[in-house]
Amino acid sequence: MKTNLYIFEGITTSGKTSIVASLEGLIRRAGDSVKIVSEDETFLPVFTEKEVDNLGRHAYRVLEKLISISQRGVNSILVERFLLSYSYKSRTSIGNFQQLELLLLQHFNPMYVLLKLEEGKIWQSIQGAFEHRGGDWSGKAPGINSWEEYILSKGSIGEIVEYYSEQQNNFMHNGGKSLIPLCIIDANSKDYKMLAQDIALEYQICKIGE
Repeated sequence: MKTNLYIFEGITTSGKTSIVASLEGLIRRAGDSVKIVSEDETFLPVFTEKEVDNLGRHAYRVLEKLISISQRGVNSILVERFLLSYSYKSRTSIGNFQQLELLLLQHFNPMYVLLKLEEGKIWQSIQGAFEHRGGDWSGKAPGINSWEEYILSKGSIGEIVEYYSEQQNNFMHNGGKSLIPLCIIDANSKDYKMLAQDIALEYQICKIGE
């Protein structure tokens, strides 16, 4: 039986990490095995990379890790950011990663889960995260020392919202052309525990309350 592979995509502050953590707990409580592969492994190592060939090489390394996890008998793997993010970074079509998608389909039961925010709520979501997102960002982006500094480096509030709105539209566009099924989740409520339950029930990831 193939391992279920759920790839969570979405703009910053859309809730990827929180929903993945909640979903992991639900799956474990249902008695199934699960492994998280965070953006620390999938995305941050290529944070400043824009060349599609270099992104592709890293993607194959991630694929090898995913296959290794599945061979240990894990029921579900929850991944933060992968090929849709790579397509956006390289400003190319998801078609450039078609071979990787075919391999994902060969080895897993994969699905993209895109967490979507209304354009009018993007800045509110980002502003709310300024209070609790810290950590040392040196080395992730040239001359940038914090997440807040990285966000504000994109310009005015309007320019920041435009950037992330365009990124979200790109995810939806490429997701629609992908070989892998795409589900779009309205994440505006910010109730991540409830959203995780809804995702688990809707896509039969695990049983709830049993």
